[in-house]
Amino acid sequence: MPSAGGSSKEPAVLVAGSGGDPCLVSGFPSPAPTPEIAAMAPLRILHLICPTGYYGAERWVLAQARHLPAEEVEAHVAATREGGDPTPEILERARRAGLPTHEVVLGGRFDPRGVARVAEAARAAGAQVLPPHGYKSDLLARLGGRRLGLPVISPPHGFERALGLKLRLY
Repeated sequence: MPSAGGSSKEPAVLVAGSGGDPCLVSGFPSPAPTPEIAAMAPLRILHLICPTGYYGAERWVLAQARHLPAEEVEAHVAATREGGDPTPEILERARRAGLPTHEVVLGGRFDPRGVARVAEAARAAGAQVLPPHGYKSDLLARLGGRRLGLPVISPPHGFERALGLKLRLY
């Protein structure tokens, strides 16, 4: 594995960083962007997650948001909060990392206003792409992103061997 400042020509890899957070380690610097990319404004991405704690998917969202090239990508983090629950830990960690955050407050587990509130958060962020991370956030992002005409890119987080009817239908 290459070291953070090494000269190896191996690709970047994801490893566990301090505190268990994933971080990117690369053996060589990223190539300079093309003049066309350099002239463009950064792409604004709103990562959406409906957390139940701070686990693998939440760590991955922060790793992506923190380690994308800032000159090319402006990453925001949005998380839902239901009822009287406290602010999700992912939002607290994102704020400490200097990332813009958006709290999507839901009235409960099945709040029909959730789609509109996700759309509001995406509009407030000026999002151009909406990647959700998880079942509920996939649904909210798909419907909320459709309202704004946003592309929704849903990365899987360990669903390759779906067990049970709910996962197979998903």
